[in-house]
This record gives sequence, structure tokens and C-alpha cells, in this order.
Amino acid sequence: MEQFEFIGYLADDAKVIQNNGNPFISFRVGVTRKFKNKQGDAVERTKWIDCTRNGDERFAQYLKKGQMVFVRGDAEARAYLDKNNKAQGSLGCHAWDVTLLGGKPKSEEAAPF
Repeated sequence: MEQFEFIGYLADDAKVIQNNGNPFISFRVGVTRKFKNKQGDAVERTKWIDCTRNGDERFAQYLKKGQMVFVRGDAEARAYLDKNNKAQGSLGCHAWDVTLLGGKPKSEEAAPF
């Protein structure tokens, strides 16, 4: 598996899910990239990364929407069929290190996306 790390903002509060009696944490991180296109216009693109993490489910209570996190883990490409039976893909991460980097934005306007 390809290992990678990134910094982003939590899209929602983390959820604890049971899989064969074993708890794991599920959360989604938005990573925004800013650049200028060929015309010189400022452009922002956000990639959404679906993450899971094994271990102590009590950690989920600290992963709240809008918080900045640093994630290190194994990259996972996921393929699925959408409601129209069209093939889709998403980027995922099985996180083995999650670090809280900052508090929640003071308002929704302060959120990067």
C-alpha cells in the first residue's frame, strides 16, 4: 500500500462503526489546494478523503466538524457504482496516525470550504 500524509479539515463529526465486533472510527477530510489557472485566475479545489482508523473509539469524540487534522496512513483507492450504475472512484485512507492541529473555526464563514 502507498503511504501518504495530509492536512485538512473534518467535513463532519467522526462516527464509530462496528465491523465484526471490532470498533473503528470513520471520518472525512477536505484537503483544499489553491493555484492559478492558465488565465491567471485564482482557483480552489477541494479533494475529499474518506478515512478509517482502528483502535480506541473514544478518540472519535475529539474529531469534530471544522477541526484541522494531520493524517498519516495507507492510501486506498475505492471503486463503486453510483445510483445510475455508473462506475465511480474515491480516495480513502486507513489512518494510523491522526493529530488534532487546531480548534474549530469560530464561524461557518471561517471554514475553508
